[in-house]
Amino acid sequence: MEEQKVNGGWSKASIVLGVIAMIFALLPLVSAWFMFLTFLNYFMVPIGIICGIVAIVKHQNLKKSIIGMVLCVLAIVMPFILAEYYLAGAAESVGNMLDAFDAIM
Repeated sequence: MEEQKVNGGWSKASIVLGVIAMIFALLPLVSAWFMFLTFLNYFMVPIGIICGIVAIVKHQNLKKSIIGMVLCVLAIVMPFILAEYYLAGAAESVGNMLDAFDAIM
């Protein structure tokens, strides 16, 4: 019986986790309320990096696994790089909330 060769399930998992982690890392630029989702990166990024390493060890698609691991690393670093923009968005959201509260009262 012949062995079936998997064409890169681990590398695909790495790239998918990297893309999802990047989305969660960049969502606070849209609204400050999405900042609560950035903690999910601390769970997805290590899993994505491990999947990329397993893909490299199993000689699967090297390009996809490296791209996935780079995306994972960028997703974990991005909130630190964009912290100033996140804080500006949060301050704007609080200002809008206070304006709405003053309009009600």
